[in-house]
Amino acid sequence: MVRKKKNYKLRFSYDIDADVLYMSLGTPKECLGEIDDNGVIVKFDPKNDNKVFGITILDFQKRFSSPHPKSLPFQMRAELQSA
Repeated sequence: MVRKKKNYKLRFSYDIDADVLYMSLGTPKECLGEIDDNGVIVKFDPKNDNKVFGITILDFQKRFSSPHPKSLPFQMRAELQSA
């Protein structure tokens, strides 16, 4: 059986007051999250093979506006398609 791949739109939103960047694949939904020592929260769905559905980055502006910005401790694969 061949499974059709789902196409998710990568969504970004930024809360300037809290200095938090939110990224999600498709519409944001309730998931579990694990935070690492760098203030990055990976959000996953335990009911769906622990697939990652979003990433939240705390202190985003502070992290990336310094003279030596930190890299993020994760890799992401993406495909770009024209409309």
